[in-house]
Amino acid sequence: MNKLDGLEEAFKSVKVVFLTTYQQGKEKSRPMIHLNEKAQSGALR
Repeated sequence: MNKLDGLEEAFKSVKVVFLTTYQQGKEKSRPMIHLNEKAQSGALR
């Protein structure tokens, strides 16, 4: 898989990402909560 410039930094700053999968020609998108490094370190407790 090719990396896109700036994608890793952008991913770390968002709270929700949309995962899109394809199966048998059908597209399915669903939101997923992203717990960034700050949240994982206990900043939300």
